[in-house]
Amino acid sequence: MQAWRFDEDGSFTLTTVDEPLPGPHEFLLDVKAAGVCHSDVGIIDGPGRAWIARTPITLGHEVAGVVAAVGPDPQSDIAVGERVALLGTGLDNAAGISRDGGYAYLTPALEEISFEQIGDGIERLRRGDVQGRLVARVAGSTSPTRQGQPPV
Repeated sequence: MQAWRFDEDGSFTLTTVDEPLPGPHEFLLDVKAAGVCHSDVGIIDGPGRAWIARTPITLGHEVAGVVAAVGPDPQSDIAVGERVALLGTGLDNAAGISRDGGYAYLTPALEEISFEQIGDGIERLRRGDVQGRLVARVAGSTSPTRQGQPPV
């Protein structure tokens, strides 16, 4: 599989890597979209390199796609075929920061929050007091959220 990898020497290259498998409490995301964030540019250009946990690493922490597989011992009802968006709200165990991210066709993702908890998580995001990561299930419509505005 092809992935855009950031290496220790500061290079950012399209590289062939093994296809990942989901581990316990993870699912495999078939990536359909990945945003290029200013944080990614900061990692590549230098000032954000301190954020990443290891090199080489596949960047991309703003990721959406379809669940392709669920790992062993699932802790939620997430299912193959479900559309999800990964939302990294911290550096610890975040896609593209401390684990491989979405600048690839497939990426493993942590299954850390149930659908029922999303509403509370969004409210905590608005207040700025979220320290973990969220897995948000994507509705059938696009969000009216614009840059600089809180999610609705």
